[in-house]
Formats: sequence, structure tokens, C-alpha cells
Amino acid sequence: MEILALIAAVAAMLWGTLFVLRGSLFVSLILVLVVGACFGHQFMHFDVGPLTMTLDRIAILGIAAAYVVQRFLGRLEPKPMTKQDVVLFAFLGTLTISTIYGFAIGQGQEEVSAAWRLIAGYFMPATIYWIARKLPSSRDRQTLLLGSLTCFGVYLGATGIAEHAHQWWAVFPKVIADPTAGLHFGRARGPMLQSVTYGLYLTICMLAAWLWLPRLSRGGRLTVFCTLPLMMAGVLFSLTRSVWIGAALGMTIVLSLSLRGAWRQMVLGSIMVAGLLIGITKNDNIVGLKREGTAAESKMSANMRISFAYVSWKMFLDRPLMGVGFGNFPVAVRPYLEDRSVDMQLRQIRGLSHHNTLLSLLCETGIIGLALFLTLLFCWTRTAWSVWRDPNSSDWGQSQATLMMGAMGVYVVQLVFHDLTFTSMENSMMYLLAGLTVALQFNQGDRSIYDQRWTFVPADQMQTDSPETIENPTSAF
Repeated sequence: MEILALIAAVAAMLWGTLFVLRGSLFVSLILVLVVGACFGHQFMHFDVGPLTMTLDRIAILGIAAAYVVQRFLGRLEPKPMTKQDVVLFAFLGTLTISTIYGFAIGQGQEEVSAAWRLIAGYFMPATIYWIARKLPSSRDRQTLLLGSLTCFGVYLGATGIAEHAHQWWAVFPKVIADPTAGLHFGRARGPMLQSVTYGLYLTICMLAAWLWLPRLSRGGRLTVFCTLPLMMAGVLFSLTRSVWIGAALGMTIVLSLSLRGAWRQMVLGSIMVAGLLIGITKNDNIVGLKREGTAAESKMSANMRISFAYVSWKMFLDRPLMGVGFGNFPVAVRPYLEDRSVDMQLRQIRGLSHHNTLLSLLCETGIIGLALFLTLLFCWTRTAWSVWRDPNSSDWGQSQATLMMGAMGVYVVQLVFHDLTFTSMENSMMYLLAGLTVALQFNQGDRSIYDQRWTFVPADQMQTDSPETIENPTSAF
């Protein structure tokens, strides 16, 4: 056994060295999302001192090391800081100070420590963002991203259908079939072992599949088009209201930006009418949705968010600037649950983590932390919108911007209904797409509307080839 372990260690060192020197950072960033989703903590973990290591965490460390080495060897072109980067670093600095502040004022910590939430929820995704924004952009890479996400979405959709049908032989990894692992057993939750992250990833994969259609041959378009109902079924079987709302918003954004003429009016009009009818006729069924628990428990889960909003506001009023310290909500909220001046069952949220990322930031990091986070999301969205509107942007640049804006719609809805800071998976997808979108600013092939000094460059002063416009995805049918 010792000889086998030695051989494995030597092989790992050799392949690791080769990857650090010559490996594709772009492909690695895509793979780390898949590894983190499919082979996370429940699949394998081990302790290294005070830290718990998983495959995705090891992968991120390896990618960071490869980035540093390749940057030192001059294989990556230097890119200046952007306004988005300044806001991101200010936000991370505020979270770090807030975490230290929380310890200093003695608020206490929850079961998942604030320091680990800071690392997993923000610093690891920020590492992915920073590496992605440093990479050169190209049509081939953007096509690879769309194709990879589409294939991953097919796997997630098929897995969700198998879960809903209780066909456990068809799911992989097998931990998905374990009712004691993760959350939301009984819904489609995929290898993430919880339905929110599953729905977030699957919806973004579905948007990527739609945007991939124009790149394919007629047969390829028909094949990918036929996979969209499979992904939609997975989203439906997640039985998670926020996922449904996010999917509807993301699809509306992408269709609005990718369709033209009568197709846009017909499709968007149909979506609005269908949404209105569902909201009017099925509101009670949606609020009282029967999932792994009873319908009454599902309705109580929806009503609990009012309690979260009330106590978060009270906590903010007491500490508006710095909050109670990042990660301290479950402990700091206890005195506020004794409030009897309102007709709410506040005690029902005792011991629970926050169910709203934005309100969590407001009461834990104060107005400074929330303002920086919202500014960061606004800057990313504005960059995508600017790239999409630029008449000199390539079709693949506009496609990346469209995917970013659609994904942002899905992401923001999840922020409003859940706290997405307990693992690196929730934020990693969004930070990767943001990094790739920001990178378009520096790509001369995409003829970005920004130069490297953050100044606006008029279209008539740019070096341009013949402008390309995004194709109509429905032209093949």
C-alpha cells in the first residue's frame, strides 16, 4: 500500500506540475463548477489541520497556483483594474472587517463559522472571478462555455426527472438517493443535494442551451432544442418557488434580448399571459405547495420570510452602519424574537439561518456592506448591458452579455429568498460569468466600448471590422 501511495503521489505531482505550467485555465474554471456540484463535501472530504478539504477546494487552489505561475511566465496578458474590481475588493474588505468586528463585540458564532462562510461564500468565488477576467476572450471559448453548460444541464435535467420518478438506479452520484444527505429530499435536487442551487444551475444551463442554438448545424439545433423540455422538467420538479420565479425572469430577459420582431412580441406576450393566469388561478396552490413536508409546512415556510424581514429591519435600526458582524445573525437575533408588539410568530425562526441574502447583509454588515454588494451587481449588469448594446460587439460577445443578464435575473431572485453564502457553489457560477463578461472590455477582437483607462471610446474612433449582430435563435425552425 505504501508503494501504491508513493506512486500515486509522484503521478499527482507530475500531472499537477504539467497543469500548472501548461493547463487551460478556462477549461479548468468550467470543470471546477462541475466538480463542486457533483463531487462536493458529501462525496469526499478530509481534514488538513483546522480546514476541511474537498475536491472543488483542492481544484480552486490548483487553478490559483496555475494562474500565478502562468502569469509570472508571461503567458497571460496583464489587464488593469476596473471599477468592478475596485468595488469587489472594497466589498471583500468590508466583509473581512465585519467578521473581525463580530468576534470583537462578542455576538457569538453560528454552527457554520463566519470565517468559513467568508472564505467559501465569497473569497473562493472571487478567485474564480479574478482568474476569469484575466483570460482572453474568443468565439471558440464562448462556444465551449455554452456547449459545456448545455451538456451539464442535460445531466441535471435527467437526474431531476429520475429523482422525481424515484428511479434511484439512474442517479449519479449515488449520494443523491440518500435521504439523510443534504436538504430537500423528495424534490429534484441533483448532486448539489439541495433544490435551490440545483435550480439555479439548471436554469442558467437552459439559458446557455438556447443561446448555443445559432452556433449549431440544423441537426444540432434540433437535438439541443429537444433537450430544453427535459431541463424545464427538472426546474419544475425542484418544487421550489424561487427557482420557478427566477427561471421565468431569466427566460424573459434572454428571450427579450435574443428574439427579434414578431417572434419577440408573440413569445413574451405568451409568457406574460401565462404568468398572470397562473398567479390568479394557482396562487393558493403555489403558496401551500406540498413538497417533502405537508402543505401547511410549505405555507408556513413562505410566511416565515415576513418574520425574517421584520427582525432584520429591527437589527439594522440598532446597528445601521456596521451591523452585528458577518455570520452572527442566528445568535444576534435571539433578543428580537421576544418582541410581542407585533402579531407574528417570531420564535419560529429561532436557530435558523437567514432566508434572504440581501437582508442578511443589511443586518450583519450594515448599510455599507449591502450598498457595496448591490453596487457590484449593478456594475456587472451595466457592463453586460453596455457590451450587448455596443454596435461593434461581435455576436458571441453579445451572446455572453445576454447570458450574463439572464443569469443575473435568476441569481437576484434566489438572493431575495435564500442566503447563498454557505458553500462556494451558489456564487461560483455567477462570479465566473461575471469575470468572463468583464474580460470582454479588454478584448480587441470584441471591440469593446471601453479602453483600459475606463474611458468611453466612441464607435467611430474604434478599429472595426464589419459589425456582427446576434443571430435569431429561432431561424432554424
